[in-house]
Amino acid sequence: MSKMHVIEVSKIHKNCFENTWGLNYLSLLMNNKVNDGFIAKLKINTNTKENKSLKYIETDVCVGFVLFSKVHEYSELLSLGVLENWRCHGIGSNLIQHVIRSISRSGASRLVLEVAKNNISARKLYSDFGFKEVSRRNGYYKQSIGNVDAVILEKKIK
Repeated sequence: MSKMHVIEVSKIHKNCFENTWGLNYLSLLMNNKVNDGFIAKLKINTNTKENKSLKYIETDVCVGFVLFSKVHEYSELLSLGVLENWRCHGIGSNLIQHVIRSISRSGASRLVLEVAKNNISARKLYSDFGFKEVSRRNGYYKQSIGNVDAVILEKKIK
């Protein structure tokens, strides 16, 4: 992921999370050498009516992202988001697969993340990849419904 993607990532982050990371914070993350990321782009056909004829325009649309850190044998999935209309199409799974391949090549032996206890779809996705709960942070996330626990998950990398 290049630094020029920070605006796209910021828009998706705002779409996915109640407490969002601003452009400055995302820029800092992406400028840190231990951090990396991937974006999911799809080619979308849009049609426009021009001079009574129909034209198809193909554009790349960023629909998801993942940010992660790699420090020796320890890696952390910092954030993953997929636009709501594109969820349940395998995009999140594909992004996680890319992270696992990347950190595996760099010698990581485990991948850790935290997820809000009430984010059931994300927890299912991580469970499908073999992540196991190792800890909790009580009331970590401040949400409009009140404080929500952070569930700490870990996956051993072979």
